[in-house]
Amino acid sequence: MDTRAELLIDELTTHPVGQTLDFPYWRERFQALFKEQLDETSRITLLAAYAALLDMMERGLVAQDRDPAAFQNARKADWNALCIQEALHRSGTELFHPADLNEIVQREVEAGRMGESDFTQFAAAGAAVFGPSPSQVQPQKGFFRRLFGFLEK
Repeated sequence: MDTRAELLIDELTTHPVGQTLDFPYWRERFQALFKEQLDETSRITLLAAYAALLDMMERGLVAQDRDPAAFQNARKADWNALCIQEALHRSGTELFHPADLNEIVQREVEAGRMGESDFTQFAAAGAAVFGPSPSQVQPQKGFFRRLFGFLEK
């Protein structure tokens, strides 16, 4: 796993019990790391840790008899942006393929970090219209590739 992810999680888990958690600080730490190119294992581990932090903050709002609706809406928008950001990382460009976004969104729904929403439907519809991403498609062998197969890499 990426050492930056390990350090962030270690620092968060050693936060002193009973001491106030500075949510804006931790959110910024996670967001800064999510902007970096990470391997999939590190990214998923960070997403799980970030989801746990957000769950804790939401439970804290409920425990204080505060309405969590605004926090929940911000969280959904934040998670949608994280999915788009990951799809952009995959593409390595300023554009992403809809199938990649849908794959990421479905992974997040299956993990319970996202719920079904207009955004998940949007991602699925985009993948249905555009089909698999170029990285998911095996190149077809044309006549010359079949004839001179030894030239393939």
